[in-house]
Amino acid sequence: MQWLKQVQEQEPGSTTVNGRHYILVKNETTVIETDSGTYLNTLAINAVTYDDAGMYVCLGINQRGGSDMREAFLKVVPGEGAKSGHAITSLI
Repeated sequence: MQWLKQVQEQEPGSTTVNGRHYILVKNETTVIETDSGTYLNTLAINAVTYDDAGMYVCLGINQRGGSDMREAFLKVVPGEGAKSGHAITSLI
């Protein structure tokens, strides 16, 4: 599984999926297998900043070449206690 962040324009190293441009996110991820045999993947962004806000997708590809992706929008607002002074308030 990989996490990608949507960018407005194609950049060096970006990839295009369904007409949208994405860059690979290099942060800490965790994969959890559920009781039903499905997998969940979480993305942790350390020292989050306003630049981290935006649309993310988790892309999974199986051994037979099938793939699936799920979108999540990250909103960053001022918060207390965060090193950078920002906190994640919603991931939809």
